Amino acid sequence: MRKSRTDFAKLSSTASFLVFAATLLAFPLTAKTQTLEAHDFAPWMSERDLTLDPQLLTEDDIVRRFLPERTPDYNEVHKVSETTNSQENPISPVESFYAGRIAQPLEQFGYTLFTNNPASDYLSHLGASSGIVQDNVILGSGDRLEVIMRGQKNSRQTYIVDRQGTLIIDDMPPIAVSGMTLDQLRERLALEAGNMVNTDVYINLSELRSAAVLVVGQVKSPGRQVLSAGQTVLDALIAAGGVEKSGTLRQIKLVRDGRTQIIDLYSLLLNGRGAADLSIREGDRIVIPPIGPTLAVAGDVKQPAVFELLSQTNGLWQASGQKTETLSLNDLLALSGGVISPSEYRFLHLRLTNDGTEEATEIKDANARLFSDGSILMVSRRAETRTGTVELLGQAQQTGLHSVAKSKTLRDLLPGPDVFKRDVYPLFGLIEKWDKDKLSSVYLPFSPLKIMRGEENISLNEGDKVHLFARDQISKRQKITSASLNSIETATGADSREYGSTDGDRIDPVLTSVMDDYSITVKGGLRHPGHYPIAGRASLEDVISMAGGLTRNASKNDIEITSVTNTYSKTQTESLSALPQAQAYNEGHNVLLEDEPVRTQVDLATIDASTVILKAGDTLKVKENTPKLTSHSIKIDGAVKYPGEYDLMPGDTYLTLLERAGGLTAQAYPQGTIFSRQSERIREEKRFKAKAREMEVSLSAMLQTEDDYNIEEVRTVQGLITELRNAKAVGRITVEGEPSLLKHNPKLDFLLEDGDRIYVPQRPTTVRVAGEVLSPAALFFRDEKNPNDYINEAGGFTYHADTSRTFAIYPDGSAKPLRVSYWNQQSDFIPPGSTIIVPRDPKPFDFMESVKDVSQILANLAITTALTEDLGED
Repeated sequence: MRKSRTDFAKLSSTASFLVFAATLLAFPLTAKTQTLEAHDFAPWMSERDLTLDPQLLTEDDIVRRFLPERTPDYNEVHKVSETTNSQENPISPVESFYAGRIAQPLEQFGYTLFTNNPASDYLSHLGASSGIVQDNVILGSGDRLEVIMRGQKNSRQTYIVDRQGTLIIDDMPPIAVSGMTLDQLRERLALEAGNMVNTDVYINLSELRSAAVLVVGQVKSPGRQVLSAGQTVLDALIAAGGVEKSGTLRQIKLVRDGRTQIIDLYSLLLNGRGAADLSIREGDRIVIPPIGPTLAVAGDVKQPAVFELLSQTNGLWQASGQKTETLSLNDLLALSGGVISPSEYRFLHLRLTNDGTEEATEIKDANARLFSDGSILMVSRRAETRTGTVELLGQAQQTGLHSVAKSKTLRDLLPGPDVFKRDVYPLFGLIEKWDKDKLSSVYLPFSPLKIMRGEENISLNEGDKVHLFARDQISKRQKITSASLNSIETATGADSREYGSTDGDRIDPVLTSVMDDYSITVKGGLRHPGHYPIAGRASLEDVISMAGGLTRNASKNDIEITSVTNTYSKTQTESLSALPQAQAYNEGHNVLLEDEPVRTQVDLATIDASTVILKAGDTLKVKENTPKLTSHSIKIDGAVKYPGEYDLMPGDTYLTLLERAGGLTAQAYPQGTIFSRQSERIREEKRFKAKAREMEVSLSAMLQTEDDYNIEEVRTVQGLITELRNAKAVGRITVEGEPSLLKHNPKLDFLLEDGDRIYVPQRPTTVRVAGEVLSPAALFFRDEKNPNDYINEAGGFTYHADTSRTFAIYPDGSAKPLRVSYWNQQSDFIPPGSTIIVPRDPKPFDFMESVKDVSQILANLAITTALTEDLGED
């Protein structure tokens, strides 16, 4: 076998045939030819084997006599197809053989009958046959019959056919029903009832006897199957799990009473009738031999598949090419359901020659019998050309093909406003023409608006495509083109033409590129600024309308149009308009052309917008009189009449905000105004987080290099790192909050920014003590108190206090260090509204030498903790 395979690989250009032959047949190949001779095969079962009583057969006998030899793993020989096998419907060697030759998956015809009717589902309904009980069902011993009499005698009784096949009914002679059909029994009972006065007899088959049949060969679960006698050969095959793809559907053998009948399932699959619906009987044997010769039909047919051929001997499977039916083109088209649609088709016959080469022949005679084992029919439609039509695509009421005889021009195709959909984009459309000389598409822009008005017209030719776009498509392109004018396909992921779909921006990338070449840019005081394609030229009036119109703040007397024109030497004027590029070199006259922008100011108060013309590449900018309202806001809390959040306008100051907030209350203390700026808060929080990262890196480096460290110090540092990361900065800026001083000296009044927060406290009567004291609190102000007194009232310093760096924050936000040692006799005056801060001692962090300015960080944290309450921070 190994030598045969090697020689065959040298001779055959199609190695997949080796897979088919080696795996499906499991028999040796000759080295000189692919034709398989009869003596090359092990003999199949004899007629005596088929008639043996199954009760006399052992399991080994059944396997030896009725099951085919095990085939080698075809994956070991050659990999035919890259198609992944599924567990439910694996690719068979036969399917792989044909798929490897045509690079197209094909299924074997008919086997889905069993995959769609699995045995597990069938066995759960074993009591029911594949249909209603027919009148021609054969009766026998064990059948249960219901007999109903109506008339002079009324009864309803159930009778069982005895072992002798006799049915005994009350008041009637015994009837031998074995071998009789149900319809024949009904006629016999009607005859017997004639002897009874005014009595009619009705009979029903309430329960069929069971029948044991032997199913062997190429089925999923060969063996003994117990079914109802009224069930059919097909029911028995389904109960056995169905025919494997390695088994035949056309030469199934039914052995009954020593005689063999061939069953062809194709009759049932193609015509709905055949011997497959024969009722089974006790002792029947159903044998499924290996699959016979096959051929394939692929391409433009309704049912492409691999079909099995019928042997002319009406017996067992024959060697390839011997006594096998040969079919014509018409026969194969009938098998495959015919071609997909009426058209002109090309029929190609692929066959393997004796030397292993693939031979292709185009079929001209549909009745010539040329197709045999291993043949493939490829069906393909010839190139179709449309004549006499143009195609309308996009935002039109009647898209599709139109007669070019009735639509010789765009005006004929688009005669008025009723042909357009409401969302049509009026300034740009495209005619796609095919240039036969250059074998490429040519795109001509047009304006649907001008076509409708009759201002222009373009001739149409056979095969032209007219594209109308939607406003929604153009508006969605604004966001895309703002990121990349030349990459709409990348931005949207669209690669197909889809007009009128929910995805309005799905435009062919080629059409998008053409749009970009004809676009103008619209900026400023228009409701929908962006890039708009225009065909040729468009009036300022139409462009403004397309962009949604002017905004309320647009300046009608200050519109700027920037155009690009060509400059050139005055000594040369001829032929310059024929140059296609913005920059070109005229060799004959050495004239260099360059783009030069030209700006034009338009005042709509004096110029009619319909007379101002724009062309592709222009930029339209409409200036605005006042800035637009923004979503910026500020917040003021505390001792004002109307605290809350206010919109911010450009130029707003603290004084204007106070006026909008109703001014200060009588209890306000403007000297203590806390002003927090968002940008400063962000900077402070960034510094906190940067310091936290620095400390974390230093701590990690120290733990890796030092073995002897204090675990308490490490925990202290970790706590500070967490505190820094979670700290909410205040971002306080020292300002003058007294309105009378600001009015007297306007230079001190400060501009507000988005996110500013202002807190005006009430006139204070307390001094706060915060930081490293035992009981931080707000304490009543007394003139005679010094800093030590307030600290002592707060419980004194904690163990972690840094007494030498104690400082006070005064109501206006300024700060001053305090001398709070017990031996210091000088006192600092602390006004009401001040805050005394006792920072944490930085000594526990000295072990990390790389960390600097810890004391400043600790002081800032203390200030943040003290002031966030006033600002209402979480």
